[in-house]
Amino acid sequence: LKYSEISFEYMFLSEEYRRINCDYSDAFAFLIKKKNSAEPYQNIATVPGTTTPVSTTTINASQRCPMNVSYFGSFNEEETPTNFNGQTKTLTAKARVDVGTTYHIKLVIADHGDTTGLFDSAVF
Repeated sequence: LKYSEISFEYMFLSEEYRRINCDYSDAFAFLIKKKNSAEPYQNIATVPGTTTPVSTTTINASQRCPMNVSYFGSFNEEETPTNFNGQTKTLTAKARVDVGTTYHIKLVIADHGDTTGLFDSAVF
């Protein structure tokens, strides 16, 4: 078999980045698996060099809960064009794939903790 690679460049943005308590953990997953495979989906949206999923608590530059700060992009002012409070740097999700094989992919954004619906996240 010949192998190739799938890659997806993205930024994860969230309104959770301005929360003071760092208890809420919105997350992003890019799931991939071979079509008709019994194997589970693999999440390739991880903190670079780890198997840790990308979330507001796993990449954060706040003073209260800093984590993987080198991958955090910025806190944004209220008038930012994206209207999100913070964002990661551009990250790349990638996986080795078999040429000529069909894959299923799922892009998932999970909202955790806040019941108000006021603190959303997005992927650009």
